[in-house]
Amino acid sequence: MQTRRRVIAAVAATTLAASSLLSTSTRPAEAASTQLGVSFASSHGRSYYHFYDAGVPGNATLIVLDGDGQYGIKHPSSSYLLGGANGVVSKAKQRGYNVLAVKTPSGDGTWWTNGVENERYLADVLASVAKTRGLDRNNTFVFGYSGGAQFITQFWLPAQAQNYRGGALMMGGGGRQYNTPTFGAATKKQWKLAWITGAADTAANSEEGYDAIGEARRGVAMYRSLGFPTIYTRYPAGVTHVLDGQFGGYLAFALDHFHMRGGPVPAKPKPTPVKAWTTRVDVRKNSAYVVVNVPAGTTSTTVRASGPRGAYWYQTLTGSGTKVFRMGDPGDWLRGNTTYSYKVSVGTAVKAKGTFRTKR
Repeated sequence: MQTRRRVIAAVAATTLAASSLLSTSTRPAEAASTQLGVSFASSHGRSYYHFYDAGVPGNATLIVLDGDGQYGIKHPSSSYLLGGANGVVSKAKQRGYNVLAVKTPSGDGTWWTNGVENERYLADVLASVAKTRGLDRNNTFVFGYSGGAQFITQFWLPAQAQNYRGGALMMGGGGRQYNTPTFGAATKKQWKLAWITGAADTAANSEEGYDAIGEARRGVAMYRSLGFPTIYTRYPAGVTHVLDGQFGGYLAFALDHFHMRGGPVPAKPKPTPVKAWTTRVDVRKNSAYVVVNVPAGTTSTTVRASGPRGAYWYQTLTGSGTKVFRMGDPGDWLRGNTTYSYKVSVGTAVKAKGTFRTKR
């Protein structure tokens, strides 16, 4: 599901790329936060991955799944997909995301043709990364191109969406699963899905007859019909399946559109305790409301207000919590533009006191 030119280049470079990965991962100049060509094997396959640490607190992670032939994974320094100032790694790290780029374990260089087994392999990779490097399951973004996009919508999301919270960007495809999957209501709310595929990415413009724009639209229709509330689509005019060097820009656009950022998880603010017997007054012209924070265990509280003529207004309420005492009523209004004093009492014990002036 890539151009013939890209597939041939990837096949021709396989041996060289494999050897270069081994040497690159051990270069002294390589940053300790970047690990290339990390071998990984499980009962579901054998392959490798690249890991790029964003260098910020938190374990928000971008998972990258390339298209058929895996050219971008085999050439991590190339500006085609991962490398360079405008590459996926740079754009993701700028937004606080670690990057995990995984090569498919399938011998044919695809994610989708052996999708069930490949999904299980990827699950094993993610479990290992979570254990050794950390993985924030509540802030995970999955990016797939072409066959990688097909794999996300047809295999990975149906199997794993309930285990994560985050977003996914499908480029150059991302079609429907023909056995319609089911998702729980909570799962649908915790995902933001984006499809970006060129309007000219059609079967007529593909040597393989791959209708990427048709696949994308069918995938969008399925996920919308399933009730996913946050779906963004973009089909840029004149754009075909050849997206060399453009992936990072589109990824940045999707992350920014969804306002998604990595980095540390903000701490929940601790509620400021309200001091017992704290009062405030909501003043009107002929009345006032004294608000009192009555502590637990209090059975009865009285508020009295006195004015210049020595008259008293009072109200008694039971229980604890925030209580509102009304001073002045239709039978005995307070006077406008007048100063009054008040006392909050429990029995004979005065707990709080103050003054207020009614409005004109």
